[in-house]
Amino acid sequence: MKYRHQRGLVCAGGVSRSFLAGLPVLRATFGPVVASSLRVARRMSNLLKAGKPAADSSALIDCASIWIAVPDHDLDSVIRQLSHLEGKEVVVCGSMRTAASITAPAARGAKIVTLNLLDAASGTLAAEGEKTAVRSVTKVLAKDGRRVVPLLEGTKEFVFAGMDFCTRFVDPWFAAAVRCFEYSGLSLTQSRALAEALYRARPRQQLTPTSKQREERMFFLEAADRKLADLYRRGSML
Repeated sequence: MKYRHQRGLVCAGGVSRSFLAGLPVLRATFGPVVASSLRVARRMSNLLKAGKPAADSSALIDCASIWIAVPDHDLDSVIRQLSHLEGKEVVVCGSMRTAASITAPAARGAKIVTLNLLDAASGTLAAEGEKTAVRSVTKVLAKDGRRVVPLLEGTKEFVFAGMDFCTRFVDPWFAAAVRCFEYSGLSLTQSRALAEALYRARPRQQLTPTSKQREERMFFLEAADRKLADLYRRGSML
C-alpha cells in the first residue's frame, strides 16, 4: 500500500526538549503533527520546525510510520485513539514501557519499537521491539549521524537498571567516600577532589583490600558512623 506521508508525529508539550529535537533529517520527513489540540499541534510543529499541524489523529491514516512522544501516563489513551495501525511502524520515543507492554487493541498488528536516549554525550539511542522496525529505525537515524543499539525484545528494564547503577546509585557511595576522607582530617573540598580523582582512575587503579584490612576498616567505621559502616559492608559483599 502506498502512503501519502512517510511519517507522522503524535506529541505533547515536552517534545521540543526530547532527543527528537536534535534529529533534523528525521524531522524533515514528518508530515502530520498531532497533539491534544490543533493549537498545541501548531506550537509543537513550530518549535520542532517539522511537519504540518493536524486537527486530529485521522490525518495519520496516510502515514507509513507513526512516531509517538508523549508521557507514559498518556500513552495507552493515545494509542487507543489511533486507527489503521496494522502493518505500520509505530515508534514510541522516550518511554519506560517495552514494546510488548503496548497491548491496546488499536496496536494489534503494528510493528512497535521503543526508542530511548542511552547516552546524551554521544547521542546514542537504544531501540527495542519488532525486528524489522528496529532495523528501519536504525537506518533512518543513521542519516542524522546517530548510532542505535538494538536491544533484545523485552529487556529494556535491564538497561534502565544498569543506568541506575551508573548514575543514581553511585551517589551514596561517593558521598560515603567523601565522609571517610573528612574523618581523616581532610577538608570537604579536599575530600571531594580526592573522591573525584579516585573515581576517574578506577579502571586503572583497583585496590582490593584483604579480609583483615576490611575488618580493620569496619572497626574504625563502626566507631565513627554506623550507617557508613553498613554501606561499606554491603559494598564489600558485591
